[in-house]
Amino acid sequence: MSGARVIGVAGLIGLAGCWGTISGGGSDDGVSPDDPRELCADGDTDKPGPRLLRRLTAAELDTTVRGALGLTPAEWAGPSVPADAAAQNGFTNNVDRLIVDETYARGLLTTAEQVAEVAVGPGVLPRVLPCASAGGQACAQTFLDTVGRRLYRRPLTDAERQRYLDLLARVSTTDDFATWVRWATVAMLQSPHVVYRSELGEPEGDGYRLTGHEVATALAFALTGAPPDDALLDRAAAGGLDTPEGVAAAARELAIDPATGTARPALRAVFQGFARQWLNLSALPNISKNPAAFPGFTPDVRAAMGAETEAFLDQIVFEQGGGVADLLTAPVSYVPDVLAAYYGWGGGGGVAAERPAGWGVGLLAQGSVLAVNAGDAHTSPTQRGLLVRERLLCSDLPPPPPVVIDLPPPTGAETTRERYELHASDPSCAGCHVQIDPIGFTLEHLDAGGRYRELENGLPIDDRGAIHGLDEAPADGLAVRGPDELATALATRPEVAECAAAFVASYAYGLDHHDTSCLVTSPAIDLAEGELGLVDYVLALTATPHFTRRVD
Repeated sequence: MSGARVIGVAGLIGLAGCWGTISGGGSDDGVSPDDPRELCADGDTDKPGPRLLRRLTAAELDTTVRGALGLTPAEWAGPSVPADAAAQNGFTNNVDRLIVDETYARGLLTTAEQVAEVAVGPGVLPRVLPCASAGGQACAQTFLDTVGRRLYRRPLTDAERQRYLDLLARVSTTDDFATWVRWATVAMLQSPHVVYRSELGEPEGDGYRLTGHEVATALAFALTGAPPDDALLDRAAAGGLDTPEGVAAAARELAIDPATGTARPALRAVFQGFARQWLNLSALPNISKNPAAFPGFTPDVRAAMGAETEAFLDQIVFEQGGGVADLLTAPVSYVPDVLAAYYGWGGGGGVAAERPAGWGVGLLAQGSVLAVNAGDAHTSPTQRGLLVRERLLCSDLPPPPPVVIDLPPPTGAETTRERYELHASDPSCAGCHVQIDPIGFTLEHLDAGGRYRELENGLPIDDRGAIHGLDEAPADGLAVRGPDELATALATRPEVAECAAAFVASYAYGLDHHDTSCLVTSPAIDLAEGELGLVDYVLALTATPHFTRRVD
């Protein structure tokens, strides 16, 4: 089927995606997609946020299509839309970034055509729509009530249903029922009602309350990474998500396996996806190290580092119910065999292993985190300090000056710290580097390949550092030395847990992390005070006013 014919049919029934730029999810107040909306500027707490249309991410589009049609990876490889761009905070699901431009629209059309071709195949159509062999209006209505409802994440309106049935009447004069299924599928997959997640709500009092189907969609994507299934859509239709108790019960059922009392695999996968973007670990599969400096840093080791961090997060967050302090100070890791050989410690097999003295503790001592936030041959106190500054302290640093002075080249006769201190002595660099580098210096015993080193170039390593800008801290910063002290200092600071809380909410809500602190004030405080672990905090997000109510 030609693209022109598809567009013509989709336009006929009024459901095709629009060409050009649709920024339905983006801010319309002139704010750049890389800037926060300043939702928290008025100082209010636990407030509902703005009404939104959130374009599906590529991953959400994938799970939406598979959930609607039951397609396997062998049957359909996935969407042909462009990769989602990351916002400044590293997340690729920021609502202001997720637009539909011409490139996306063309990719969406290609995706729709490919899915439709698979859907009408002899091995798929009888499975998806058993009545298709007979066809007719009754079967078309079944398609709209099943596949259509799953794609739209709500029942179709009478007007929407009629457009598709009118199309059936026209197609039936010249083509078979499968042709209607093909064209209906192409049109549906380009519909804004499918491509965008509605969080507009209906008027109530001085704001808006999300409909049951909007709440079902938000719950499902936040807790499972996939659209609501038939059971959740049925619950929404029956009013089961119209009360706080109903939402809480549904959230717990989606997130927690009642047989074990632990998080379901889907929630674990969602959190792992969050952590990869929060900690810059999305870059891990693509990094390499200088083979002369790190001959043991092989692709297998790199992959094992990713597996180690996933196992670490899974154990601390989900099996132990830990919070932010636990993530930062856990004295163990879960080291695969190939990584045990590389590190020189750990029993392998991914079982808990005590971290040796000097190797640090917790999240910041993970080989993946250390290797990603470093150069190919040398550490980078700036990169590592910036990770802590931005992702654990939520600090906003000014952009670098127009002309950035290069680091002194390594000669082999100095430490990395000495090179960075010389660079930061320049007045144009000092203002930012004093906020960043002293944090990174505490990690200097951990090299660019994620391993402990006693000396650098035969010289002793100075791992003294400081954290500047903390409340009630000395004017010259909170002094810390080495990775253990850094982790302990961060774990005791409530602003660190509150920052992590803002990032978790940012990932769940699709908003910049600056805009989420006032939406999640109470659960963030509970997380910081240790009254909630991270799993319970994620569930608490579904009980915030923002999750079910909105304002203009």
